[in-house]
Amino acid sequence: MNIKDLNNITLQQRMEKLVRRERRFTRLVLEHIIEIENRKLYAELGYQSLFAYLTKRLNYSESGAYRRIQSARLLQKNPEIGHRIDSGALNLSQLTHLGKTLIKQTTPDQVFTSQQTEALLHKIENQDIFTTKLILAKELNLPVLEPTLVHPQQDDSVRVELTFSKEQYAELQTAKEFLSHLVPDGDLVEVLALLARKFNRKKLQPSVKTISREKSHAEGKATRRPGLNLENTTQVLDEKSPEATTFKKQNRQAISAENRKLTLERAHHQCQFQHLSSGRRCNSKHQLEIDHIHPVAWGGDNSLKNLQVLCRMHNQLRAKQMGLIKEEQNVSLEEPRELDEPSASPRQPPNTLFAEEPSDPEPLAENLTPNLPSIKLRPEFRHS
Repeated sequence: MNIKDLNNITLQQRMEKLVRRERRFTRLVLEHIIEIENRKLYAELGYQSLFAYLTKRLNYSESGAYRRIQSARLLQKNPEIGHRIDSGALNLSQLTHLGKTLIKQTTPDQVFTSQQTEALLHKIENQDIFTTKLILAKELNLPVLEPTLVHPQQDDSVRVELTFSKEQYAELQTAKEFLSHLVPDGDLVEVLALLARKFNRKKLQPSVKTISREKSHAEGKATRRPGLNLENTTQVLDEKSPEATTFKKQNRQAISAENRKLTLERAHHQCQFQHLSSGRRCNSKHQLEIDHIHPVAWGGDNSLKNLQVLCRMHNQLRAKQMGLIKEEQNVSLEEPRELDEPSASPRQPPNTLFAEEPSDPEPLAENLTPNLPSIKLRPEFRHS
């Protein structure tokens, strides 16, 4: 069976089943690493170390081999970790950081017992790696590194090590969220560089914005396309005709700055998408966009009751499910439009996304192809 033929529910069920299997296999791999190290089997096979065996014989990456060795050694000392790996409560990144931290903090006067390690494991369950590091830093009373270190490098780049206060880091994270349209991957170096460029441009070239606006206005006048002349016609346009669509695009009013601000504040600057059956909210603060609950292409307005906040991913998903864009079609969401041909099936109402499909579980096929259909969209900044 081709994976493209699976319905959403079956695809989700198979994915979750595969993840459960993968976690069980991960634990089994760690247990085998423990036994291979205990028997020094890697030496009999001609490798000087377990790390060399994993990277050269089994073709793990260096980082992948390191994580598995650290996790396996921690599992050997605390076998109860196994079922937490199976359940997903702990992952290799957490175990690696914990193992590395315990090694660094172990001294002749400070040896960590199994009970102490178990207490730490319990506190980092189901946490991301940032929170895991924070918990361990507090629990183990790790030293705070305050000095700013600047290291020049041979290619003229500069490596900088910074320490932010809690408040400063929160401000930086907020800036990263606001700039997520311009720096999608959230690279802090790019975020800081962008903030510096904007500040410098404002201080050194105060007239750049005005010049840019005038230039854009001039270019817009030169390239503006003629639209409908409604002054000389009394024709009633069909709602789904190309002329009506063009009229809607050209006469679409921009959302006021006040309504944008109030909509974002009402949503606490988070994506408001919610899965119908599970009730899970997205709550992402990344690449937020203002979305019309009743689309402008269908006669929706810019009133507060018709506005919501969605991240770019869920804005695109919603537009696709409402029939405003097609797969493999280059359509900007900044100007939603009616399709040239109406869909054979009725459109979904605005708030009935992810409708449940009848479950059709089947055994996992071995020949499922991993190619999934993609939606190609222009990446321009939309509804900031």
